[in-house]
Amino acid sequence: MRRVLLLFLPFLILAADESSAECDAGGRLVLPEVIYAVPGVEANLYFRNVFLCINPDNYVFDVDCSRGRNDRKRWRFLPADGDVGSYPLTLSVYDEKGLVARGKTVVRVIPRDAGKGRKISLLLIGDSLTNAGIYPARLLELMRGENNPELTMIGSHAGMGAPPKPGGIAHEGYGGWTWYAFLTRWIDESLMEKPYDKFTAKSKFLIRRNGRTEFDFQQYLDRYAAGKAPDFIIIQLGVNDILYTEDRNIREVCDQIERNMKQMIGALRKNAPDSVIGVGMVTPGADQDAFGNNYRCGQTAWQYQKNVFSLNGKMLKLFQTVSDGKLFLIPTGTGLDMEGNAQKMYEPCNGCNNSKVLRSSNAVHPAASGYRQIGDVFYAWLKAQLYLQQINQNSNQ
Repeated sequence: MRRVLLLFLPFLILAADESSAECDAGGRLVLPEVIYAVPGVEANLYFRNVFLCINPDNYVFDVDCSRGRNDRKRWRFLPADGDVGSYPLTLSVYDEKGLVARGKTVVRVIPRDAGKGRKISLLLIGDSLTNAGIYPARLLELMRGENNPELTMIGSHAGMGAPPKPGGIAHEGYGGWTWYAFLTRWIDESLMEKPYDKFTAKSKFLIRRNGRTEFDFQQYLDRYAAGKAPDFIIIQLGVNDILYTEDRNIREVCDQIERNMKQMIGALRKNAPDSVIGVGMVTPGADQDAFGNNYRCGQTAWQYQKNVFSLNGKMLKLFQTVSDGKLFLIPTGTGLDMEGNAQKMYEPCNGCNNSKVLRSSNAVHPAASGYRQIGDVFYAWLKAQLYLQQINQNSNQ
């Protein structure tokens, strides 16, 4: 079992001085140990998401791999069926003085038909990224291909409080929610003015028992999944936990997030001992125009990026020590382009004869194309898990 855990550990942090996994404000290379890919779906490695620096344009990113293409801002690869297998990838980062950091990873292309013929269930837990419904729709779209298992999503709604339809999108995603919210949120519905506010008043995982609020995953399963635990659970949280954090308190905040994470995963595991749980790394943000549009002078893109690296580094070290063979970290942000696939809008250009310029407009929410990239990452991870289960089943026969 230890061999399998090492195979699927999702992140490897390397720098020129091979310092610790704790990320700081300097340049630091954070590479996924494995980049999963599936034939017909593009895999990406965006350099600004794995190397922490103020301006990535001041560096040269040199990829050495027998597959894919080294662009200025990313490595990309659209595998074919003949590419199934594993390929080493080395990323070297240079400035004008020479090598700054170097790291290695493995590109693992999963067979297109992994999991074909099975019936599986999936619970998505998250914040507004999930509530938007776009990446769940992309995931469902990909899973409906003829080489895939039959996927059933479970959840209380399909986005913005809309009830799920049989065979369609379902999840537990709520705008602005954190790890702590799912553990504690219990607000009197009578205080809510709008129907959707009432829907989000309480964490569906909580119940009142003997005057106390308790996390009870089984009652949730009884209500929304006919009492049966899902085969897979994906949790994508963290953006709201760290959004307004600063350098002075980032360690304290990350420590509290770790405690909340352990508590929630433990509570889920109690009633879902056989479910494969994947926890997504925190996603990157857009540029300063987007942060200025959303938060005025309340937060900067650079501070948020430092927060992302700090929490992701914390999660990495935590997951390197887990003994749960069915708990994994998913490198969600690695394949998300928050530059090209950011939400954008036209704004007046001062002194430009009433003309307008196109600027990023949303700090942490991508455009639909970016959401679909998140769906692609989750799809490749799910296919990898299905393939691993298939291998283990064959070896036990």
